[in-house]
Formats: sequence, C-alpha cells, structure tokens
Amino acid sequence: MNFIDPITDVVQTTQLNYIGEIKWSSPVSNRLLAEAAMFTLPINYTLGFEPDAAPDAIATWDQIRSAISGVAPRMDTNDARMFTYAGSVSYVTGSHSIKAGAQVRTGASQEQFTIRGDILQITNNGVPNSVRLVNTPSGHKESGVNTGIYAQDSWRVGRWTFNPGVRYERYVMSIPAQGAPAGTWVPARDFTAQNGIINWNTISPRFGFAWDVFGDGETAVKGGVSRYDRLEGITIIQPLNQRNISYQLCPWSDMNNDLRAQLSEIARDRCSMSLQPTLGNVDPNLRRPHQWEYTVMVQRQIGRNTSVSAGYYGRKYTDLYTTVNAAVPSSAYIPVTITNPLTNAPLVVYNQDPATRGQVRNVVATIPDLRQIYNGVEFQVNTRLTNATIFGGLTIGRDHGDQDSNDLNNPNFRINNDGAIGFDSTYQVRGGFTYRLPYELQFSGSIREATGLPQTRVYPVTTSIVPGLTQVTQNVQVTPRGEFRYPWQNLVDLRFTKMFKSGRTRFEPTVDVFNIFNNNAVTNAVTTIGSSLGRPSAVVMGRLLRVGGHITF
Repeated sequence: MNFIDPITDVVQTTQLNYIGEIKWSSPVSNRLLAEAAMFTLPINYTLGFEPDAAPDAIATWDQIRSAISGVAPRMDTNDARMFTYAGSVSYVTGSHSIKAGAQVRTGASQEQFTIRGDILQITNNGVPNSVRLVNTPSGHKESGVNTGIYAQDSWRVGRWTFNPGVRYERYVMSIPAQGAPAGTWVPARDFTAQNGIINWNTISPRFGFAWDVFGDGETAVKGGVSRYDRLEGITIIQPLNQRNISYQLCPWSDMNNDLRAQLSEIARDRCSMSLQPTLGNVDPNLRRPHQWEYTVMVQRQIGRNTSVSAGYYGRKYTDLYTTVNAAVPSSAYIPVTITNPLTNAPLVVYNQDPATRGQVRNVVATIPDLRQIYNGVEFQVNTRLTNATIFGGLTIGRDHGDQDSNDLNNPNFRINNDGAIGFDSTYQVRGGFTYRLPYELQFSGSIREATGLPQTRVYPVTTSIVPGLTQVTQNVQVTPRGEFRYPWQNLVDLRFTKMFKSGRTRFEPTVDVFNIFNNNAVTNAVTTIGSSLGRPSAVVMGRLLRVGGHITF
C-alpha cells in the first residue's frame, strides 16, 4: 500500500446496519400535492488489529518502502447515526409548476482510537529514524444540524421554459462534552462542550432554461447558472476536538539494534508537533465553500431515431478552507536549497524555526487564493435501429487548481500545490449497444476508455538531507500533480441474456464478461520517492465471468 499517513493501515470489520425510511403523500386537490418523509441511516464499523498479531507487537512504518510491519497501527471503533426529515408542497397551474419545502438533517458521529504501546516506529529502508508518541486512548465525537428551505418553479412561456429557484441553508456544528482515560504519554482528560463552532447561513440562487428553437421539438438549447454549497459533514470540526488523536514526532536512535524503541533511545527534547491535538479554533470569518456551475447544451434530433448533443460544463469552487497552525506563521520558516531527486535541479524547501518547535494553535480558516476550476465539453450520440440501440460519447475536460488540505502556513505544502486535482481525466470515451436476436436472445456491450488519473511525487526530506530539520521529516511534492499519470484505461464488457416464459413466470439467465481484454492498468501506486516508487498497490479488476439470472412470477 502507498501510505502517506500510516495510521490508515487497518483491518476493517463492518457491523450490520439497518436503514429506516417512512414516506407520506396526499393530493390535497387536483393542483396541490403535500409530501413528507423521514429517513435514518446508521454507520457502525471497526478498524482494528490483525487477529493473528502478537499481543505485544508494535507497528513499524518504513516510509521509504511504504510498508507496515508488526501490527496495524490502530484500533478504531466507529458509530454514527443520521436522521433526515423533509416536507414539501407542489402547486401546478397551466404554465407554472411551483414547489416549496424544507429539509432538516441531524446526526452525530464518534470514533475511539487505541494504538499498541501508544507508539508508531518509523524507519527508512529498515534503518530507525523516528517515532510517533501518540495520545491514545483518544477519539472524537461531533454533532450537526443542517436546515434547508427552498422554492422553485418551472414556467413555460411559448417555446421557452424557465426554471428559477432559490435555497436557504443554515448549518450548525458542535462538539459535545467528552473525555478520555490516561495513556502512556498523557493523563486522563475531560473536555467541555463547544457549541455552535460552525454556524453557516447561505443563499443559493439557481436558474435554468430550455428553448425549443423551431417549435417542432427536434432542436433544443438548454443551459443554466447555479450556485451550490459544497456538501460538508461534521468532519470539518473533527480537527478541533481536543480529545482527537495527535502525536509528537521524535528522533529515535536504536542503540541496541533490536528495532524496538526504548524510552532512553527517544530524543524527547527534540520532539516536534504536540500531544495536544488542537485548541479548538475556527476563524470567525470562515465561509462555506461553494461552486458556481455553468452549462449550455445543444440537442438535435436527426430523423426519427437518432439524437446528437454537444455541451459545455464549467465549475468553479471558491471559499476553500483548510486547517493552519496559526502559532507558526509562514514567516517562521527558513528557506533551504536541496537537490530535486528527480531532476537534479535546485529545490527550495523550508525548515521551521526551532524556537517554534511544539507550538500549536490550529485554526480552520478560509484561504482566499485557493481555487478549483473544471472546464469540459461533452459530445453524445444515441440511435435506435430495428433490433438495436447504440450510444456513444466523448468528454474532454480539465480539472485544475489547489489542494485544500494540509497546513498551508507551512510553505513546504505550497510547493507544487497547484496542478491537476480530483478525477482529472483529460479524455473519456464511452459507448455501448444492445442487439435483440431471435428466440428472445439479447446481446449487449459497453466500452469505457479514459486518460489515467494524475499522480504526485512525494519526497520525504529528513535530517539526513537537511541537518537540524526541526520537523524531523517533511514531505514535499517535487513535481506538479499531473506531470505523471496512471496508464490509460480500456474496459470492454459484454452481456448475453435469454428469456424463458411459462405462463406468468419469466426466467432470464444472464452471462456477463467484464474487462474482456483483461486490461491491467495500474490505478494506485507508491508515489513516495524511494526504492518502492511506482510499485502498484491497485490495478483494474481483471477479466471476470459472472453467471446469474432473474425470475419474475
């Protein structure tokens, strides 16, 4: 596995979770409809140690080989539940279809962490380098209430249809009172409630249109401009929970060569970071991230059975935020020039001022210069023949911008931070067909091809590269994201079906062949520069034959 943070290497066990839903609707009149619903979703699972690991095993992470040994680094018990309540009324007239309603979503989530020995050992190619001293047992619990009120209309005027709408949202997030028992490095802890840490109030207008160009229903122009709040969970305030997991990073000299860190081998006076996770701060000017979406599309019917379309899609995300350490501003970092291991060119990295070692005041703050932009065009064609349907499409797009993560007060995280983001795949081709044969036989298939997703190249800068490095280890991106990519993917699937009937009973056996050409494109690999760079950790699912059936009676 490619462990940028080894704490993610765990064994997952998911408990049985039941989903509940109730819906009610009433046609008050032939023009008025009232609806209400309630939905509940539990999420319970455990991330734990390997069952065959020795009771005294300690986790060791080799950050060059990107490998974990000994035991999984943590035991994590998770439980959460969400409730959603919704109600709406719809009113239809000759030219208007008006709908208004409200939604309320409430929920709470809790995680509890345990680590063997409250320590994680770190090596470089098997050579001891440092240890993480962790404040376990620890965890966090958060809650939230998201309320939305909306109104929308669909208004027909001649050959035009207009779809105006507006949505108001209020989102409040809190941290309930909680505590944790003593661990190896920390005493027992109790924390008071932090209510209303986040209190967002936003208004999102939306407008769409459709124009029947010639009035014959064969040529249409559609488009719209809409604002959407970014979906946010209560995870935004998890870093502010003082009960959360945190650690000190300390140099480790294995003097007896037993690959087991003793207290006398740990340089506690040179530790960076802190066993206290945060002071629980949110910038009072924090804004909710949102996107503006712009679309325009032309659709044309050709003959009776074929349609083609071409469209433009644009999205721009702004008001992005991250957690910064306000106690260590950017001015507290000193530039140091090293050699880029990929290009051999000079590379400027930054050493934290030793006077600020261990100082932490994490603040969730909007970073004004961050932005993420997508621009793309899409072409589609669909046609129906006597015994077949065929469709195809091509998307050309670019998803580019800044990563809204890490402490951006640390200038090391701004190195090559601007680049390809998310699921940036320049070209995506898709197509498919269905062909009906005699004797109730059907043959269908699909093809999906896409440019590989962007990769990073991460260089762990350590004290052996920058003597006296305050951070002990500092990961740096040494190339822009997207300069390296995963391979092109080419996936072809086929399906065969046959219908059997007997009275009111229908039986339909199916045979599916997925990835018929057995494409083995790598989808995840080690991106840390070292002996394991490029080692695959995930590939496209290989050729798969599935035999199934469907019966109706």
